[in-house]
Amino acid sequence: MTSAQKYKLMDLIEDIKKVDRMISLHSSDSSAMMLEQYKYKKDKLISYLIDEFVEITKGRGSADSHPIRIDKMIEILQSLKSDGCSHVEIEYHCDHIGYDISGSKIEKSSSEDIESYEEKIAEKHLSQISLGHLLTILRTSIQT
Repeated sequence: MTSAQKYKLMDLIEDIKKVDRMISLHSSDSSAMMLEQYKYKKDKLISYLIDEFVEITKGRGSADSHPIRIDKMIEILQSLKSDGCSHVEIEYHCDHIGYDISGSKIEKSSSEDIESYEEKIAEKHLSQISLGHLLTILRTSIQT
């Protein structure tokens, strides 16, 4: 928000306060016309204030966000990169103001890596089958 925008908002708020004082002053008067004019002016000022807030926040993302200093974000990203991360995920924390920032290293697997992984899965599967087979034998021997 620029200084000009800030001062404009402050002026509008001050004008609304002045009109509120005038409404208070004229609320005991017998003339309802003055009171209605001040109420109308207050509504108009509030409308201007809302328009200014909308204008200031245009293009600033969703309501579920919070500004983070660019230097701080660069520092976090550089730290993740120096730890070997190649990608980052940034999520707005739903319970409090802030972000969950996590890094990961994503790279193409080599043929050896894929083979090794598949062997581990096959071994695990075989051990589960063997364990299942042993349990079946034990159950059979217990029943006889």
